[in-house]
Amino acid sequence: MLALGLVLYGAGVRLLPHPPNFTPTGALCLLGGMALPGRWWPWLVPLGTLFLSDLVLGLYPLMVVTYGTWVLVVLWGRLLRQCRLGVRVVAGALGASLLFYLVTNFACWLTMPQYSKDWAGLVECYVAALPFYRNMLLADLTYTTLLCQVWELARRWQPEPASVA
Repeated sequence: MLALGLVLYGAGVRLLPHPPNFTPTGALCLLGGMALPGRWWPWLVPLGTLFLSDLVLGLYPLMVVTYGTWVLVVLWGRLLRQCRLGVRVVAGALGASLLFYLVTNFACWLTMPQYSKDWAGLVECYVAALPFYRNMLLADLTYTTLLCQVWELARRWQPEPASVA
């Protein structure tokens, strides 16, 4: 039920009006990698969130790159599993935002004709994306802090399984 709730929450927030790139997607990918149990849940929750909301928002040419980058963010979250909560939040959010910015904007530079295919065009592409990166970084810090705290509280309040006598 928690996994389904996270998917619906993430998709719902993406569908509400928000500043560009200020969504919980990065935090959901990190939380999936850091906390969700099982073999498939860490991947299904963030990718299900994206796919469900993209069905409403519309499909786009660089979806494979975007989803692939989010898979890398889930892996980043898995690498941070053993770190303390504060380290997980800060390192997770900073790493997720930077990874997404670098990979997706490199793909935009490669595929978009308005950018010259040289160093100047690459720099132009990255500079043009800085406002989006700022919003994503703030969103990742905010939502990762919020979702990790909620996850920790839920984990602590979970009743102990009854022992078999």
